[in-house]
Amino acid sequence: YGGRTQLNESPANPGRFTLRGLTHVYGVDVHPHLIKALYEKNRGVRLEAQRVLICRPAREHRALVRRLVRELGSAAHKSRVARVLAGLDAERARESLYALLTDARVENRFAALDGLSSNPRPEDARHVLPLLADPDLGIRKRTCVALGRLKCEEAIPDLISLLRQEQVGLTKDAHWALERISGVRLRRDASLWETWWELRVRLPEE
Repeated sequence: YGGRTQLNESPANPGRFTLRGLTHVYGVDVHPHLIKALYEKNRGVRLEAQRVLICRPAREHRALVRRLVRELGSAAHKSRVARVLAGLDAERARESLYALLTDARVENRFAALDGLSSNPRPEDARHVLPLLADPDLGIRKRTCVALGRLKCEEAIPDLISLLRQEQVGLTKDAHWALERISGVRLRRDASLWETWWELRVRLPEE
């Protein structure tokens, strides 16, 4: 329990080395200390806390997911908590992020997208795709990025449609996603992409 004692001795700045020590300190009592470190100003400390949380043994996952889900409700930096949930190999962790995608609060939907984007899995696509029609511009932009990282071909027609939007930031993100998914480099022009897509559908790659 030496790692935990060190962390309590320096609450303002636990430090990466102390956090690494907690990797081998097991039990749910460590979770609050690690979660607190996600809010440190030092980026290296935050990333180390995220890594150590994600590496907790499977027997701790149920309790950890419950605590993280509660934390998300009031977290100052929701995306940091969401990234830990996305990194955990626990079904309930993923389900909690899917549920947040339909939350009424924009900041919760954004955090869920950010978490899923940090560790994308193919099964995420059907949950993420509907958010291309979200009323919030920031959510639509983040959804483009998430779908690009997922390489979701099902999203291509909708992404091409977004190239006709007036918001430059949105069209840039849609264009990035199209290039990421397709592996093709074309100008940010909806007509060009529509022609490519029609040919792709008519003459699918062998």
